[in-house]
Amino acid sequence: MTFKSSQWLQLTIFLLLAGLVSACATDHRVRIDPELYLRQSDIGKGLRVSVNVIDKRTRRAIFEKDAGLNTPLIGPLGKVNIFPKGSVDDPIEIQVRKGLRALGFKPVDINQQADRRLEIQVLHLRMLRNFEDPKLKIPKKKVRLRTALGVKGEKPGKKFKKLYQTYQDKSQNLLTGEFKNEQFINNAISLTLQKMFEDRTLHLFLSPEE
Repeated sequence: MTFKSSQWLQLTIFLLLAGLVSACATDHRVRIDPELYLRQSDIGKGLRVSVNVIDKRTRRAIFEKDAGLNTPLIGPLGKVNIFPKGSVDDPIEIQVRKGLRALGFKPVDINQQADRRLEIQVLHLRMLRNFEDPKLKIPKKKVRLRTALGVKGEKPGKKFKKLYQTYQDKSQNLLTGEFKNEQFINNAISLTLQKMFEDRTLHLFLSPEE
């Protein structure tokens, strides 16, 4: 079987395009591992607080992007996806329990007897595409990460409900490195948790004086 020059050319182009796709198509798997820094206190007086963290996000991917030339033969040449490695709710629950212990409470499972009940819902952990900073004369393409935790609390005769969220902006070059992505995402979750645990209204609701 012999190939004509035109067939060789078509085959060469196909192989080059396939190579470009394999080079540009990237899935980043980031480990969710936020941190929380609180001073030890005794406002909880040993009260038992049940903790339940639920991942309520509708999409597993933290970031999805199609970019570059869209070819009829093999589709888009550039694609970057960022997914969590493992669960999102478990690492957040570890930090919530750590925070409650630092405030003098005793975290327990949801099926155990408790003085207070907390449900933390992971509502958003998602990067928005091509956010342009309007403050700049020459806007730069960026991504914006929105992190949102919905908190519901219950105790005898009272309920608590509040949304804690943060927005983090970064230039799109963060997509080039898995480690940088991981740092960026965990920093955003950490800031949101910090905001939650520094909220005086949550302290007041959980405290035994109320």
